[in-house]
Amino acid sequence: MMQLSEIHNVQKLKEPIRFQEYGVGIFKTIPTKSGIKKAIKKKLIFIDGSLATTAKYIVGGEKIELFQSSNMTKMPNFGTVSNTRVCA
Repeated sequence: MMQLSEIHNVQKLKEPIRFQEYGVGIFKTIPTKSGIKKAIKKKLIFIDGSLATTAKYIVGGEKIELFQSSNMTKMPNFGTVSNTRVCA
């Protein structure tokens, strides 16, 4: 089961833009384009009730919803850099 994490309502745009470009920075937990792509791949983003794709164009008036999987204890911060180093 998925739980709704954030909602974004798109204002009217001058021209259509791909969701993966528009989506950068609209959610607190996904600040980057690669983070948006990861969330799309994990099926966590819906646009007007339909699963988001990288090919979807945003024109204005859409409702974009970010979900988190119920088996996750907190929403991952997609696209951020960790200060943790792994030593071999």
